[in-house]
Amino acid sequence: MKWFYVLDDGATKAEAEETEFSLLVAQGRIRPETLVWREGMAEWMPCRQARPELYQGALTGGTLDSPPPEPQPAPYYQTPYNQPGMMQPGPMGPVNEPMAIFSLVSGILGLAPGVCCCLLGLPMSIVAIICGHMSLGKIRQSGGQLGGHGMAQAGLILGYIALAVIFGQIIFQIITSGFSAVTSGSTRFHMP
Repeated sequence: MKWFYVLDDGATKAEAEETEFSLLVAQGRIRPETLVWREGMAEWMPCRQARPELYQGALTGGTLDSPPPEPQPAPYYQTPYNQPGMMQPGPMGPVNEPMAIFSLVSGILGLAPGVCCCLLGLPMSIVAIICGHMSLGKIRQSGGQLGGHGMAQAGLILGYIALAVIFGQIIFQIITSGFSAVTSGSTRFHMP
């Protein structure tokens, strides 16, 4: 008995004898959703409904009368060294925003000299703050394409801490130099 089936273009119909039809299903050329019809059927229906016995083997690993599936060629990127159990490279994450890295490094370089000698850390702390704000803006606008949010925040925080330490030292030096002038009786600072 002949089977008729609709090809992938949806308009062309083809026919096959019973054995050829079973072979086409086994080869995957007639898929479960392909519309089929034969004499005696009321209407066209998906192959999985018209011939469910042909798809039982797919669940159990194959039937005795169906030929084994054809081996699929390896993907083009696979090499013989990609054996099961070997580490494979995974998906890469977003690229870090360069200014975020620069902000972090500037924050560290601004804090270290800022604690020891106040004016040496001032330029680096300002650079860390500016680069931190700029990189956070770029990271937000990238929609997940850029990483480095944590580095930008760390650089920003270190820059603000360095700036606070530097200004604290300047204020401390002004206050202590004023007290030392008053207590030593120096005429350098004339108090009315």
